[in-house]
Amino acid sequence: MMKKVLSVVLALAMMLGLCGTAFAAVSQADIVGVWNMDMNAILNMMGEDEETIETMKPFLSMMKCTMEFTAEGTYAMKMSFLGEEENMEGSYELADGKISMDGGDFAEATIENDVLTIMENDTALTFTRAGAESESTEMSEDEQMAAFLALIGGMEGLDDEGEEGEETVVSGAGKLEVVSENGMFVKGYSNYYYVFAKVQNTGDAAVRIDECKLTVLDEAGAEIASRDYGDTFARFLKPGESTFVKIYADVGEAAPAAYQLTVTQNDNVYSEDVRYPADAEMLLNVDEGWTVGNYMVALVSNDTDEVLYDVEVAMALLDNDGRIVYIDDKHCFDVGIPAGSDIYVKLEIPEEFIEYYNTNGVKLQSVEAFAYQEVELDW
Repeated sequence: MMKKVLSVVLALAMMLGLCGTAFAAVSQADIVGVWNMDMNAILNMMGEDEETIETMKPFLSMMKCTMEFTAEGTYAMKMSFLGEEENMEGSYELADGKISMDGGDFAEATIENDVLTIMENDTALTFTRAGAESESTEMSEDEQMAAFLALIGGMEGLDDEGEEGEETVVSGAGKLEVVSENGMFVKGYSNYYYVFAKVQNTGDAAVRIDECKLTVLDEAGAEIASRDYGDTFARFLKPGESTFVKIYADVGEAAPAAYQLTVTQNDNVYSEDVRYPADAEMLLNVDEGWTVGNYMVALVSNDTDEVLYDVEVAMALLDNDGRIVYIDDKHCFDVGIPAGSDIYVKLEIPEEFIEYYNTNGVKLQSVEAFAYQEVELDW
């Protein structure tokens, strides 16, 4: 039953993304605006049986699909589910009181009391003009995920014939902790205050890094710069896993004295970061003829039996006190690692950081690295 339910969800998402129906008996003044789709009508349109329809209704209550028509002859469709969005844009044309989307055929449609009804294959699809609905009961992303997991937990207790099987319990909670952090004021073409951190999931369930925020302060404790987004690598963490965070802010000519780093978590875990072995080292003062280069180098191994494409590699440079003094990453777009083989990935340490290390007596010690792919979970 569970596989069937999820297959309908996927089919619904594909159908909405490819929808090319058309409307009739409406003027441009009537149709322009944002419309919310009644999701339950989709199941009837798909010809599902009554049992599947009843099973799917709770899932559909978590979905939202909107259609927006503009006066310039364009439309935009957006479907959201558990924090994920699918978007589609196109054009429409009015003729004789009818409208066709992307050159599609025409279908009967009416608008009455801010409700748009479209007849598609003898099935009525209804849309309500945004703002005309009754008081909203839309769930937050976290509430959607909690309800989704509860539904899955209930369904996994049924066998293929719908009989009760062994009870499945969804439990545990992820806990994100910053286990090390280091702030550095690095002057270059711009004057940036950098913070490098290592965060770990110390809980007993998977968790996702949600947001990062950096606030830079002067000696009096006054804010001189801030930034509310940073670079996170392998943001989906299983229990015990750790990753790196890099965030920086332009402080201009101000004198930074302290900082505040905030990393928040989200229990809405819809993907996982599959990790692969990576051994890293430093290559310092490399003679390149006309200049000297400094690098972090990682040997990434494909320990699977298939070619591995589009791997991301994150590296952190550590000093002899174990502090992170630089973080960078490389996304190996369109690069495949043959099964059982390795590749080298090299990242340059910027010159302004080398100058910072030399000026401040920083002794470089080692490099930590990991390779990963973000893979959507198969619910």
